[in-house]
Amino acid sequence: MRNRKVSAGVLTIAAAMMLCGCREVNDTLYSHYADSGREGFRQGHPLVFEPRVADTTRYGSDVRMELLLRYKPDRPMGSLPFLLSAEDADGEICNDTVVVSLYKGDGTPRDPQHYGICSHNVTVISNVRMPRDMTVSLVPLAPDSAAAGLRSIGIKISANGPYSTAP
Repeated sequence: MRNRKVSAGVLTIAAAMMLCGCREVNDTLYSHYADSGREGFRQGHPLVFEPRVADTTRYGSDVRMELLLRYKPDRPMGSLPFLLSAEDADGEICNDTVVVSLYKGDGTPRDPQHYGICSHNVTVISNVRMPRDMTVSLVPLAPDSAAAGLRSIGIKISANGPYSTAP
């Protein structure tokens, strides 16, 4: 009888931990990656994202956007510049150059490796109202050879509410 009570308690705690651990995922309204393919990401070639969120009640609410990068840890790269442009039906939301460094000064990756790939996120826009029709363009500005270790580039849009994980 005692073993059943202990097992039920352990299951309850495990279920609560699983539900609490999903907070960041619940804040994600949109996330999409573009894979590099055989040719890699080409300098000056735009990657275009058209984020649409499933939760239509989020339109008009404050969100933040992150640049997502997945890269091979054995291909050290210098700083990688990207031109980020975001616009909606009313015009420009953001037009800026974002420079990302994926490796430390000693040549080691900034991020831990999982299954042979490192993953890095950078907040590029904070506290912007989520429009209905938005287009986001990312243009790699580094020479093709400088970004050879990149495997995928993406964007993520997350809620900026009282329960979000915004920094």
